[in-house]
Amino acid sequence: MVVQWQNSEQVVKEILQCSPARCSSGTWSYDNVKFSIEDDIAQVKLDDARTGNALRHKTVRALLDLCIELHRRPEVKVVVFTASGFYFSSGGAFGADIPEDDINFAPKLKPGASQFDAGVAENLLVAHLLYLLSTLPQYKVAAIRGSILGAGISLVAAMDYVLAPESRTQLSFKEATRGLGACCSWQATIAKLGVRTMRRLCLLAADVNAFQAKELKLVDEIIAGPTSQAFGEADARALAKAQQVASWTTEERHARKCTGHLASGPTTLVFQ
Repeated sequence: MVVQWQNSEQVVKEILQCSPARCSSGTWSYDNVKFSIEDDIAQVKLDDARTGNALRHKTVRALLDLCIELHRRPEVKVVVFTASGFYFSSGGAFGADIPEDDINFAPKLKPGASQFDAGVAENLLVAHLLYLLSTLPQYKVAAIRGSILGAGISLVAAMDYVLAPESRTQLSFKEATRGLGACCSWQATIAKLGVRTMRRLCLLAADVNAFQAKELKLVDEIIAGPTSQAFGEADARALAKAQQVASWTTEERHARKCTGHLASGPTTLVFQ
C-alpha cells in the first residue's frame, strides 16, 4: 500500500492551535531536554538519564514545545538530536523511576475522568508529538545509543539520518509482549518501514541490532569502536553531518528527506 501524507499542513495547524507551547528556545526551562538554536542549526539533547530518557509527561511536553517552535521557524535548516547516558530513549515510562514533578506536565482532565480517558489524553499527546516531529520542515539528524523500545523507536524512525554505535545499540519491538495490538506511536515507524515489515517485527517481538536496523533503513551510518568512544564519535559525527546538510540548498535537503510530507519514496504513509 502506497499512500502519501495528505492535508499535513492543515493537521499541523490544528495541532499547533490545541497545543500551546509553555516556552521557547529563548525562554527554555526544561531540565530533562536541552534545546538551543544557533544560526540555522537547532540542537536537542535528551538529558534524563535517570529514566533512560523515557517519554514521560515532562519529556513529551518538552519535545512538543520545541517542535511547535521549529514548525514556526522554517529558516532553521537542520535539527540534531543526541542523548545523555546509555540510552537514546527507553520509550514509554513504564515502571521507570519518575520524578515527582512529572505530574505537573500531565494532560489536564475533567473531574471524574476515567482511567481510559486519561490513557486517551496521554496517548493523544504522544501522537501529536510524533506527527509534528515527522512533518518538521527541517532535516533531522540523530545519534542514537543503547536499548531503544516502543515510542523511542518512533523517535528514531522520525529522523532523516541516524548514526548508531555498532555495539550497545538495539531496537526492541516488544509491544506484543505487553499485550498491545496497536500503538499511537507507530505512525512514525509504519511510515518508515511499511505495514508488512512493522507487523512482522511486532509479532515476533524482534530485537534489531545496528546492522539489522541499517538494512531496515532505520539507521544510516554505523560507528565502530569501543562503546564509550563510539558514543562520543556518533554525537560529533551527527553535528558534522548537520553542518554539511545546512550547506545544501532547500531543494537538496527536501530531496534527501525520508520523513513526513516533504519526503519522496514509496514507504510514506498518510495519517489523518
